[in-house]
Amino acid sequence: MDLTTLWIGDEVKILSSGKTGFFEGMEAGKAKVRIDGGHSLHAAHDLVLYEAPEEDDLLEILEITPVKVKQKDVPFSNILDLHLEKLPNYSPGSGISILDYQIKKCKEFIEEVIRRKLLSATIIHGRGTGILREQILVLLSAYKQIKIQHPKNEGGAIEVLLFY
Repeated sequence: MDLTTLWIGDEVKILSSGKTGFFEGMEAGKAKVRIDGGHSLHAAHDLVLYEAPEEDDLLEILEITPVKVKQKDVPFSNILDLHLEKLPNYSPGSGISILDYQIKKCKEFIEEVIRRKLLSATIIHGRGTGILREQILVLLSAYKQIKIQHPKNEGGAIEVLLFY
């Protein structure tokens, strides 16, 4: 190893002992290495730059088989109410408009409905001026799983039927 390529603080492995330590500079033409609170000098041929094993390598070295834990589905309603007071976590100072936030939440809801392979869902948007409803209809048209959509609750909601 060329000791001039080392930086102070680099972790090195001492080949003769298998221990690792930290390069602290040069002394008498050898590398000064801090190991377990002490220092020792080592010739260039006795050192290599230490690279910590990747997690997969470490699991293999330790003969550990990772166990995948199935995440339980949290309760989910097939009804989304987009009235602002019903939506959690909206902050007026967040830099996102109310309409954009409602559309974002609607998109997340639709994608979760599809992921869960639900057959129907209801999106409550309110009667208002119709701007939110129109944006929702545009969004719904992007999903091939949504085959039928119709007004509900006197025009204050949209019910969608999905096919997979």
